Amino acid sequence: FKFSPNGDLRDNVFLRILQDKHNNIWVSTESGVYVYDPYKEKFRRFDRITPENKKVEGVVSDMIADDDGDIWMAVEERGVFHYDIAKDELIFYSIPIVEDGMKMMSLCQDNNNRIWVCPYSRPFFLIDKRTKKVSEFNLKDDDHFLYEIGEVSDVLADQYNQLLLATSQKGLVS
Repeated sequence: FKFSPNGDLRDNVFLRILQDKHNNIWVSTESGVYVYDPYKEKFRRFDRITPENKKVEGVVSDMIADDDGDIWMAVEERGVFHYDIAKDELIFYSIPIVEDGMKMMSLCQDNNNRIWVCPYSRPFFLIDKRTKKVSEFNLKDDDHFLYEIGEVSDVLADQYNQLLLATSQKGLVS
């Protein structure tokens, strides 16, 4: 693998990287997503557009591949994009913006094939891939608890579907 960036990739900050089921390398940056095709040995900007004319641009703070091989991208101050590779379709999920501007977001998939969206500050959101519905989810009905854990920088659903949160104030919280 030899990487010699050109154009807008050269001056970009790489945030996340993943490999899809077709061996393409996806790279999230502060200005969108790029896909490296290992067979053509070229990067290209991911430029799909939703039916509502939305595209992935801006800071892509997290990116995951789900069990079906689809790509999910969290875009700061915008929401979440889901790229269905089999259908070559891009879907946008609007996530209500929190007062401080919804900075970094973390994504994870649980054992029920749902996507958890955890902004840097609360509340959390749950996307049901089957119904395409977004639901707000509060950890506990206790604002004091939410304040104590601080910002959430990462999230993982374990084998029991329990969420593990990497937090600024309380370390790892489940």
